[in-house]
Amino acid sequence: MSGAVEPSEGEVRTAMATEATSWWRRHTGLPIGQRHCLDSLELARDKERLHALHLQHGLFLAKTEYRVTAAGGSKVDIAWSIVEGPRTLLDSVRVRGLDSIPEARAAVGELLHDFGGEPFNEPELLAAIDSVHRLLKEIGYVRAPQPSLRLVRDTVHARAWLDVGFAPGRRVVIGAVELAIRPNAAATEPRIGEDAVRRRLSLALGGTPSPSVLLRNQRSLFELDSYSLVRLDTSAMGTTGDSMRVTVNLVESNTRSLRLGGGWATLDCFRMQARWVDRSLFGTARRVEIETRLSKIGRGAPLDFAPGACAPVVRDDPFSDRLNYFVGATTYITDLFGRKVTPQVTLYSESRSEVLAYRRDTPIGLRMQVSAPFPPFITGSAALSYEYGRTDADEAVACLVFGACTAAEVLQRQTGGSLAVLALGSTYDLTGGRIDPLIGVRLRLENRLGLAHLAGATGTFNRTLGDATIFRPLSPSVTLAAHVQLGVIGRLSSDAGTASAIPLSERFFLGGQNSVRGYGQNQLGDVLYVMTGADTVSYDAVTKTAEVVAKSTQGVRRLAPVGGEASFLANLELRVRAPRMLGSLSIAGFVDAGQLRRTAEELFRFDEVRVTPGVGVRLATAFGLFRVDIGYNPYSLTPGPAFIPVTSTVAGSGRLLCVSPGTTDRLVNGSVVKGAGDCPSSFAPPAASSPLSRLVFHFGIGQAF
Repeated sequence: MSGAVEPSEGEVRTAMATEATSWWRRHTGLPIGQRHCLDSLELARDKERLHALHLQHGLFLAKTEYRVTAAGGSKVDIAWSIVEGPRTLLDSVRVRGLDSIPEARAAVGELLHDFGGEPFNEPELLAAIDSVHRLLKEIGYVRAPQPSLRLVRDTVHARAWLDVGFAPGRRVVIGAVELAIRPNAAATEPRIGEDAVRRRLSLALGGTPSPSVLLRNQRSLFELDSYSLVRLDTSAMGTTGDSMRVTVNLVESNTRSLRLGGGWATLDCFRMQARWVDRSLFGTARRVEIETRLSKIGRGAPLDFAPGACAPVVRDDPFSDRLNYFVGATTYITDLFGRKVTPQVTLYSESRSEVLAYRRDTPIGLRMQVSAPFPPFITGSAALSYEYGRTDADEAVACLVFGACTAAEVLQRQTGGSLAVLALGSTYDLTGGRIDPLIGVRLRLENRLGLAHLAGATGTFNRTLGDATIFRPLSPSVTLAAHVQLGVIGRLSSDAGTASAIPLSERFFLGGQNSVRGYGQNQLGDVLYVMTGADTVSYDAVTKTAEVVAKSTQGVRRLAPVGGEASFLANLELRVRAPRMLGSLSIAGFVDAGQLRRTAEELFRFDEVRVTPGVGVRLATAFGLFRVDIGYNPYSLTPGPAFIPVTSTVAGSGRLLCVSPGTTDRLVNGSVVKGAGDCPSSFAPPAASSPLSRLVFHFGIGQAF
């Protein structure tokens, strides 16, 4: 193809229906890729398509020709020749019919003032004129027809003049709102009454029946999930046509439903869920949901019948030995404070665990939440929650973080406590809510103010988490996704002389399939090591005192992440959609970086940021986007304190013995005697012995961010 300057070659190829057979088929003869046959009728139509494309760009004298030559066997070559000729300039644009409408005149001035003296571009001109036409409908001229267009051309001097004539007619207002509700086939009367529907609508008499207002009301009724059809029709009222009747046509669907589901996931093992929904409580638009979720099936008691079917990280996790569950009832009071605000009240009971970190049992909890959209792109939410329960953490974590090192303190921590949190959040989303967007920006900010009474300590804290994600297309098949997240927890007050009252469930953890993928779940940052045993360095038979120290060759039973109060995370991912012959498969290359700090004072110290690269494969299925990621971790294991549990018959004696090199803890007559200082972070397990052992595999549903 030769001669094409503007429109671009990409636009020219897009306009044509004739395509070349794939390179693999043409050069290897193998049945790989697409095969295209010559269609002489479509080839002739392509010539007309290209001629129309050049007319749209002001190339009114362009000439397009093609030549078909034999290439041996059953192959042909098609060569196109395009002679563009002079490009026509648009001298001026004249607009008529809007003198009495100031809003439309201002829009014309903003949208059309740059076209004078510029090359003629029909798509851009039509888009600008259509924007003015839509504005007329939005401000009440809903019957305004499409404007008339008249283009005058001077082919000798390559100039043109455009005349645009609007006929907006009379401004129209809403004169009446009528409802036509058809009940479900199994009912004789609608389950949701007309009063509830009218409260959901925002169609005020005397208001403007603009397309955006009607669409917003239609979407609001669809959000109830109670209707299979929502249609808003308009008709004229009276003889002058200044008012319009809006008829809301609704067809009720089944307002009660039961859904069951199940599956398998890396961190959940087998899981099941059930949800029962009543969308017309007491004949209103209020909704009630009863939901049950079970996970860790196969590993967690009492359903621990197949631990071998679970991932190794779940089989080895001490906090996954019991079934995780959630049972809750939620009511959505959709018309309490107006149509845009949807308060929710949830009463629940649950048990949940974070791999290698903790298990939280909540016999009863209450959460009140309200969310509101702020069109077009912002959603705000506020929530107040209270729960009473107990957190089981690794004894080493409880000792180091909460100061609960003795048997009595461990028992006190396990007796439970209360947690109340006020959460405020907002989301700015320009991705259209898509799971795998090609372009857009998504911003989130959440602030949680909490009051906790845990392990005998009472205190307040403030937890702030913000993240930003940007998606940019580099080509039709390549998208660059970037994500940054920053979090900090501040202690506002606490009892004098007590350890931190920030619960583990509110602390930050990093590492895993949705953060730094070169690490296992929650394994980035400070960790503690619980050993299978240690070496006795010395023993005094008289005082029965032993010094015990773990060496790097000693086995690690498990590691326990401590979490942090300051978190930094950054992800950069290049997503490439595979050629059409591979279907819905795509690949990704990524680089993740993160750092977890023990205290908020260390928030902006980035001297120990961990960076891990990796690759991944994604497959779009009917059940969602299935993802496999392989991260590479070039770092050695993080040094940390090492402990072994010691059983003692002496009430209140130490249960955990620090066995890190340099420890001052001692075993005296079988009981732990704590040394003067903290357990040193001096134990370092052996490093990975081969490059393959540094690979970390992750399986998940949906994109990582």
